[in-house]
Amino acid sequence: MTTESGDLLPDKADSTDRVEALSDGIFSVTMTLLVLDIRVPDSAHSGSDLAAALQDLLPRIGVYIASFLIVGYAWIWHHLTFAMIERSTRILMWINLILLFAVGFLPFSTALIAKYPDARASTLTYGANILWFSVMLNILLMYAVREHLVSEKFDTATVRASQFRGYLQTVLTIVAILAGLIFPWAGIASFIVIPIFYIATGSRNVIVDPRRARKFLERARKFLEGAGSGEK
Repeated sequence: MTTESGDLLPDKADSTDRVEALSDGIFSVTMTLLVLDIRVPDSAHSGSDLAAALQDLLPRIGVYIASFLIVGYAWIWHHLTFAMIERSTRILMWINLILLFAVGFLPFSTALIAKYPDARASTLTYGANILWFSVMLNILLMYAVREHLVSEKFDTATVRASQFRGYLQTVLTIVAILAGLIFPWAGIASFIVIPIFYIATGSRNVIVDPRRARKFLERARKFLEGAGSGEK
């Protein structure tokens, strides 16, 4: 199977199976490595010492939870993107490898921001790492659409919705980085909003399907009304 550019691979090699297998492996290793930065306290000699040591670990635990959620949503986003792609090319593989480089870098940027949560440089490094992944996945889908690698099972509206949603997540990442440059902890909190947004919107079609959009906004309104009545 070839094209004029000769970029498509032979029939057996143009499957996305091995690309997805490598990606899943790197995602799983990354999610495991995130926890290694949290060390069991070894200087506690009493219950009170242990409680104090655990309290000191809370920022690291908080960053770990946030990072695990972010990597988890990133894997889901990556998985759903490849669910639409039925063929691979050499260029697609290289784009995915550059994307995976960002995934593999996350344990370092997570450890950095956990150790220096008040430093703008660590927040910027962490945010740039997430932005790197987001931009590359958008580029990957744009390339797949341009080269007609997306399965015909998915209509144009679904593909466009997925692309638009990816652009929104990239914008949210940029906003989180800017917030972190002003108030580092605000940046960390903003990064958590990204997977929450992804989970809250649910289907790819929630943005372009008026009925799904109305349901989503109605749920959000009821949630806010409930939160407001609870405060009273």
